[in-house]
Amino acid sequence: MRKYGLLVYQYLSVFQDRFSVITIPWDAVQVWPCANPITITDKQGQTQHQWPLTVMFKIVEDDDWGTDQDEAVNQAVTLWNAANLDRHIPETFQLVFTEAEAQGIKQIFETERNRLIALLP
Repeated sequence: MRKYGLLVYQYLSVFQDRFSVITIPWDAVQVWPCANPITITDKQGQTQHQWPLTVMFKIVEDDDWGTDQDEAVNQAVTLWNAANLDRHIPETFQLVFTEAEAQGIKQIFETERNRLIALLP
């Protein structure tokens, strides 16, 4: 069955051989989990918020999704969380999607981003 997953970008080279399709670099998605933004005002008075601590994912696909693909996605998160104590990916964050669910990946990210921002002090 075709499924889609979110693979932590930093571990793409380790797990890429388990997927039939990997998104192109500019089609990555980000989550802002646990740091306040840096506020920048340009000389014209326009204010922007930039998020220095991000987690970047690649959307991966496979026509015959199975345990190898599940393990790759989960191992990448485990490795990331062990190496980034200040930027944990929540255990409750959805990482694998059916074809129908995959249409909503961008909205899932936006919802999670807003939830995490609301938790900031």
